[in-house]
Amino acid sequence: MSLWNSLNRAGLTALACIVVPVAHAASAPPAWEATFNTEARYYSWTSNRGFPGTTTASAAGGSGSQLMVPFAFGLNGKPNDDWRTEFLIRSAYYWSKQTSAGMSGQSDGLTDTSLTGTFTYYGIAGIQPFTSLTLNLPTGRSNQQGTAAFSKLDQDVVSTPTFGEGFNAGPTVGANIPIGASMIVSASFGYTYRGPFNREGDVNQIGLLPTGTTRLDPGDVFTANIGFGASLGQNWQVQGSASYSWETTTTLNGDDFYRAGGRYALQAIVTYLWDPMWTSKLSASFQGFARNDVRSPPITGIVPELFNSNSNVTKISFDTTYKTAMFAIGPSVSFVYRDHNAWSPTDFRFLPAKNTWSGGVSAQYTPMQMVSLNANVQRIWLREDANPGILAPNGMPMVRTDAWAITFGATIKN
Repeated sequence: MSLWNSLNRAGLTALACIVVPVAHAASAPPAWEATFNTEARYYSWTSNRGFPGTTTASAAGGSGSQLMVPFAFGLNGKPNDDWRTEFLIRSAYYWSKQTSAGMSGQSDGLTDTSLTGTFTYYGIAGIQPFTSLTLNLPTGRSNQQGTAAFSKLDQDVVSTPTFGEGFNAGPTVGANIPIGASMIVSASFGYTYRGPFNREGDVNQIGLLPTGTTRLDPGDVFTANIGFGASLGQNWQVQGSASYSWETTTTLNGDDFYRAGGRYALQAIVTYLWDPMWTSKLSASFQGFARNDVRSPPITGIVPELFNSNSNVTKISFDTTYKTAMFAIGPSVSFVYRDHNAWSPTDFRFLPAKNTWSGGVSAQYTPMQMVSLNANVQRIWLREDANPGILAPNGMPMVRTDAWAITFGATIKN
């Protein structure tokens, strides 16, 4: 993954981990359980401009598609009354293609592999300390040469815009603190070492192919998180979290390249249970960055940029689900807003301000306790702001992208 997407992924993972459902604190310890999960995600998009929209050739418009087949195996349980252990391994197969004037290409293979182990101790009254370790194994291909480089797609359309990075190791320590029978608070601190890796060079504006190979050494990341989950009466469930991350300097071919500004993220989820069959959920999140330190020749090293080139991203989503003993179905809508144009120095890509709407329907079928099947269909509409200041002769006009995202999956527990 690129540095930009690694930051987003790490932040969202942290948010998910620290929001602990209240029911977990009150429920009996589960027996050992093995879970296998896989799904097929297919994305298809068309646009009045190819991706990335920073070259003259991409002005002719384009289309693309991606098939992503993630798979995961988890093993959870309690070796004794005081400890709970959780192990998870995840990877994916991908096929990705773009067809745009002068920028067509495709690639396929495995993504990186993630290994996670979490240990929680229940032997202290009133507090549940935990520790975890996540490893990223570079089984994917970070250096896409030739036309394969154009198979990397827009991160606002597909779930996996890039397919590999270096070896990462991320230990985390924290604690869950139950407060009565209806609330739990969690706090944690994590560090992620991100190892160097090779990637393709910048795009040649004449031949439009990446030139050479660069050695990128991403900065390491420190993250502090706090969150809570609570049940309010019989119908309301509320979850919230906040995190702040900061990182060390990223180098490119051995020279200081840039250091991302501090990143803060907020998330809130409100769930209402209308009755045993109907449930509605509203989610909102906000992510923002402080100013970066950047390379600014002829000055040696990196210095604070004159203005904040990072954009803030706000997401709101809503869904309602009707559920019976074996079947669940319901619609969902979401809106994502990036407030201004930005540049990703690790993807070497322009990230335009944009609005993203999506709407669709999800369904789940559970024919037996051990097996569940799920499906999701989403229609996505992206509208990117016009920008007169990038490399196209007359700037870049508004970009309109329409996409479909279709998912089928299965989970098996034993």
